[in-house]
Amino acid sequence: MGPANITLSNESAHAILREWLGTGINCRHIRPLLGGMCSTVLEIGFDAPPYLAVVKLSTAPDYHFQVEATSLDYLRRHSQMKVPKVYFLRRAGDLLEYHILVLERLPGVNLEQVTLTLQQRRDIDYQLADILTELHSHHNDTYGLIDKYESWIDEFNEQISRWFDEGRRLLTPRSLELIPPLLNAMPQALQPSGEPTLVHGDIWSANIIINKQADRWTVSGLIDPATQYADVEYELAYLQVFDTVTDAFFERYYQTYLLRTGYEIRRQFYWLNTMLLHVVCFGSRSYIERTQSIAESLERSLGN
Repeated sequence: MGPANITLSNESAHAILREWLGTGINCRHIRPLLGGMCSTVLEIGFDAPPYLAVVKLSTAPDYHFQVEATSLDYLRRHSQMKVPKVYFLRRAGDLLEYHILVLERLPGVNLEQVTLTLQQRRDIDYQLADILTELHSHHNDTYGLIDKYESWIDEFNEQISRWFDEGRRLLTPRSLELIPPLLNAMPQALQPSGEPTLVHGDIWSANIIINKQADRWTVSGLIDPATQYADVEYELAYLQVFDTVTDAFFERYYQTYLLRTGYEIRRQFYWLNTMLLHVVCFGSRSYIERTQSIAESLERSLGN
């Protein structure tokens, strides 16, 4: 599964605007935005408030835009995290031949597009730490968001087992040998579970929007969430698997929250889950090889 690469014609853009805002709205421009991994992401400009919006288009059969819209609405209602407003949502066939999600255009660019000085990067990581410190202060009685789980092990085991089953045809023989016993050992290795904590669920550099104001870069907000209540280590491990944050983030974050003993081993299960997901979604050799590398590291860490 890669980017949808859908072309939005002026006629189709006008159809979206007419359905969303009413008649008489003219589309001024359509521009591609960087960062969309599983859908086409565009900026459209038009001659009525709010004047700019992000349009996401997809032909994926699972209608993942509904999950994204639900996550964004939930974060806006239950945290202080800055995320885009959901303006408009339509399933493929209701208006056009593809799924449509129209969102608020946050000011700025994604973090991948900017080269920062060490001090600017440290400032951004401090801001991200403050944002996540607030987000992670919200808790629940159960794990998940739509589906509710009493046990974090049950919730996470369902995730990682799904990605392993769907990705096994692409994995190396060594990974296929290592992963089943690791999954058997996982319930014990992930104990004790942290309390159900509200997480964004997909924070990497392309999902962090920053904007330059005067001489300072600030975080405008975060996009593309996969929100749920999880063990908070799930989110922290994701921040590290792609080197999204530097040590400055944890320096600031640890002023409020400390890691539990054994995190360095547990995070490898979360890294394995992330790599398996990316193998399923993108199938690239780098993800396949890193899956094996993490599995081998986990085997050594567990003393198998």
